[in-house]
Amino acid sequence: FIKRSNGGWTYSTVLEIGKDSITFSVDEFGNEKNITKHRWLSNIRLVKSAEDEEDIESTVAEEHSMSTSSSGSDDYSEDASPAASPSAADRKAVDRKAQLKAKVEMKKMDLKAKKKDMKRQAQQAKAAAAEAKRKEREAKRKSAQQAKAAAAEAQRKEREAKRKSAQQAKAAAAEAKRKERELKEAQELELKLRLMDLEEMKLKQEEEVERERMADLEEFKKKKLAKIEADYEEKRRKKLAKKKAALELEKEVEKERLRIIEEKKAKKKADHEEKKKKEEAKVEMKRLQKANQQAAALEAQRQAELVFQNLEATMMATEISKKYQSS
Repeated sequence: FIKRSNGGWTYSTVLEIGKDSITFSVDEFGNEKNITKHRWLSNIRLVKSAEDEEDIESTVAEEHSMSTSSSGSDDYSEDASPAASPSAADRKAVDRKAQLKAKVEMKKMDLKAKKKDMKRQAQQAKAAAAEAKRKEREAKRKSAQQAKAAAAEAQRKEREAKRKSAQQAKAAAAEAKRKERELKEAQELELKLRLMDLEEMKLKQEEEVERERMADLEEFKKKKLAKIEADYEEKRRKKLAKKKAALELEKEVEKERLRIIEEKKAKKKADHEEKKKKEEAKVEMKRLQKANQQAAALEAQRQAELVFQNLEATMMATEISKKYQSS
């Protein structure tokens, strides 16, 4: 018997004996209890041997009966043969006691042999019972393991079914989310297309406005350029007319100056006949020089006018381009 944790005592069989502990089987379900060496005296009780007690009781009873019978026979013999001597009676009693002791010894030896046989049989029976219990425990353990395996398999199948149902629900939720996302993307795409159409219409309107503005600007440029060209042409004509008038005036002045010179020459011709040739030669020379100078001056003036006209044309073109760029 071993002491359990609840304070009770349970009949148990030894499973394993170690150096510092003994392992017991406490029930038929394979539960075990390990007791260390320092608790063997307090937590382990041995089963009393009933066979030893029965053998001792039977031997004591036989000795008691034999002693009582021997005493009774002695009394009877003494009554029956009163003529016998006390020494003979004592010898008979001693012999009987010796015989009884021998019988008792023989019975004790037989009892010991029987006890050994019974112990051996009991040990065999105990070993067979232990083997039967072990087989029974093994069978119960296997059945428990099978039941446990079946329960585990059932739990696994249940978990698998739950997992599959959860996966299906998750897949359905994911599919619903995907459809919702696709619908949302389609709506966003449609909105984007509408916005793009609006942007395109706006761009077309802006392009139309820009074309109109460019047409107006081009027309304005053409009008401005035509006006600028007309103004430039008018200024150029006025300048040319002024220059032509100045040239005509210079020619008239020159003619008048020549006429005066001719008159002076004619006037002096009479007074200075001798000096006339020299003076005429000098005058002719001077006149030629002046004519050359005048021709050179006229050519230089004409060249200057052409340069001035070109410069004015360049400045006008620059001003027109600046105005065009600024506009």
